[in-house]
Amino acid sequence: MKSFQTASRIYLFSLLCSLSAIAAPEAPLPLSFDLLMKTKTKESPPSLGQNMASLGKPKTPKPPDESEPTPVFAEELKKLEGKQVRITGFVAPYQDPDNMTKLLLLNAGTGCFFCNPPQESGIVFIRLGAKEKPINMDNDTITVEGTLHLLQPDSKDDEAKQFFYTIDDAKVIPAGH
Repeated sequence: MKSFQTASRIYLFSLLCSLSAIAAPEAPLPLSFDLLMKTKTKESPPSLGQNMASLGKPKTPKPPDESEPTPVFAEELKKLEGKQVRITGFVAPYQDPDNMTKLLLLNAGTGCFFCNPPQESGIVFIRLGAKEKPINMDNDTITVEGTLHLLQPDSKDDEAKQFFYTIDDAKVIPAGH
């Protein structure tokens, strides 16, 4: 009888552990600017027709849509696509700095975003979740959690197509958490 009770308790305990693992939300995965900065870019190669047509002619600049660099993401970063991530960085405004629901997160603070712009691989476009309160511009670092999306050139999301990385449905995590 005692062994039956012990086996029942073990079964019940393992069942409860399994259910709690299913019900518990996944902890956000850490994302660092060091990993983001591993993203390389390559220029879009000209088509064969462009090469043939340009033989013997002076080079002319490509239209902007053909000269955009294509990011080449590290395999480790590709594994985080669509996952919940957590990253800390400096805020640069994307919209009204006193009422931001969209912002840019940078790996380093900048005195003037336009004078000393960061590399494309050092900028993350953040869109706060619908239930989140807008934030104000701050000189301190912030930590955000949300869903990471890597640039998809064929996406219909014109706003996100401006950046290599977007974190959607983000929330700001208070310092010390």
